[in-house]
Amino acid sequence: MKRSVITKLCLSLALGTPIIASAADSSSSSGLGELQKQMDRIFFVSPNGTCGATTAIARPILENDCNQCCTSWFLQFSILYWKARVNGTDFAYSVGNSTAQFPISGRVKEMDFNWNWGLKFGLGYNLPHDGWDMFLGYTWFDTHASKRIGAARNNAVVPDQGNSSISNLPDGYFAYCTKGKSQLDFVLNTLDFEMGRYYYVSEHLALRPQFGAKAGWFKLAQVIRYTGGVAGGADGPTGLDVNTVRVKGRSEFFGIGPRAGAYTNWHICNCFSLFGNVTTALLYGNFDVLHKNDYSRLKCLNTIKLVDKFHAFIPNLEFQIGVQFDRYFNEDMNHARVQINLDSQYFWRVNQMLRANQLLSLGSPVANYSHISEDLGMYGITATFRLDF
Repeated sequence: MKRSVITKLCLSLALGTPIIASAADSSSSSGLGELQKQMDRIFFVSPNGTCGATTAIARPILENDCNQCCTSWFLQFSILYWKARVNGTDFAYSVGNSTAQFPISGRVKEMDFNWNWGLKFGLGYNLPHDGWDMFLGYTWFDTHASKRIGAARNNAVVPDQGNSSISNLPDGYFAYCTKGKSQLDFVLNTLDFEMGRYYYVSEHLALRPQFGAKAGWFKLAQVIRYTGGVAGGADGPTGLDVNTVRVKGRSEFFGIGPRAGAYTNWHICNCFSLFGNVTTALLYGNFDVLHKNDYSRLKCLNTIKLVDKFHAFIPNLEFQIGVQFDRYFNEDMNHARVQINLDSQYFWRVNQMLRANQLLSLGSPVANYSHISEDLGMYGITATFRLDF
């Protein structure tokens, strides 16, 4: 009975025939009253005066959410298990002879982050207007990497970061060492604000287009130490002996910009669904870059400190795919949701640390510097819990 009434209602909307007249042939007066209520729920007049039928709201509807127009809140909490990857963090390479002489053939040593835990949490509000909602969420992720490289017998290690000029070495520079160590830290903080409308586009497919803003704070810091090798002169071996060269780089960014995307859900049954989300953002903000290079002996004569501040755009792309479980409880006064998904995020040109480009001027090595300008990616598993109240 109810399905036939709704079918007649939809047919009447499509044909433009009067609703009451179309339903009266097969409905009682009480049925007409129920039909009119349903009509009031789905019928709308647009701002430019046209008429149509609204799409069904897909967000959780609580028992006290009368006519899907009352307001409600929801909390969301996520645990992250992610791995980050930053390009441009190589710090040395090994060669097959003890004084790094030509021909050179070796393997580059790059930084590789560990898997680490992170957090997301946020607060949302279901608006009374047309099924819209808004959400404010915060993400924190902190990770660390540490690597060493050592020269095997009759081999050497060649640094590929920092300036090799040292004033009190016999030849005024060093070309190789026997040990290298690098430590790399990365901290991510983001704040996302979004507004969207979650609605059904078919019987089992729901869509939530959304737009808003994103703010991000990123910090990359790398410290490298080189030591060892036979010191010499007159173009002989030019190692560091027992002394140490330290290279410290830091790249910090704060930016804000527009964010937009779409969330999709394929509902398998009342409780389970598959979802896929994609969002993009364009951040504009300020970079604060530091580069420091020093030698353990006579630091006052062998220290380089460079600072750079500039503005830039940072594009961002996020993608999630996973499974979702929904359940109402407390006599449908509350709703809970659990999601487990694969998560991937990519930020372009986040690593703006400085790198020395060695030159030879008047017989002595000097260096000019350029920004590494490399990308950052993160991927992993995210588990999310949401409570509507």
